[in-house]
Amino acid sequence: MIARHSLEDVLTDFATLSGDPEARLDDFVLRFPEFENELMELAEELSLHSEGDVPECAPVDEHQATASRRSLAETENRIAARPVMQAIAADPFAGRTLKAVAAAFDCSVLFLARLRDRVVRSEELSAGFVAALARALAAPAEELAAYLALPSRIPVGASFKSNGKPEATGKQGFLEALETSELSEEQKRRLSSL
Repeated sequence: MIARHSLEDVLTDFATLSGDPEARLDDFVLRFPEFENELMELAEELSLHSEGDVPECAPVDEHQATASRRSLAETENRIAARPVMQAIAADPFAGRTLKAVAAAFDCSVLFLARLRDRVVRSEELSAGFVAALARALAAPAEELAAYLALPSRIPVGASFKSNGKPEATGKQGFLEALETSELSEEQKRRLSSL
């Protein structure tokens, strides 16, 4: 029984073999005369797009290329100088126990953990609140403000309590955080008045 080859298989084999397509054409036409027209079209197309072809390009304008390189370098320098990028490396909570900082700031550990994990919307925190928290952390207020403005992070230890891969949660409002963080009424009043 003679095996039948599909047009697609024959053309794929023809196109993927290395060497000059015109030299292979006679062999394929002898083996598959029913696909002669299609093989001839493909051979012509492959010859037009041979491996050695180099597309024509417009000449490079050296002045424009130099200006583009300079602009790229200036943009990279501006990005590197942003204070937010420095705040990523400087975690004001690092090396401090939440319990000690919570006592110094007079709040619950849960509320402080939400601030550490950047779960509370930073734009709702007053400058006085950030300054008071910075004093409790013994950290610069500007660094703390930049840190709190970053996206929320996965709480420390969440991977130990999770069956799947833990994900950062969305941010919550300041007042909602006050109400749901096991704070006394006096603590809520004091923190909201800062």
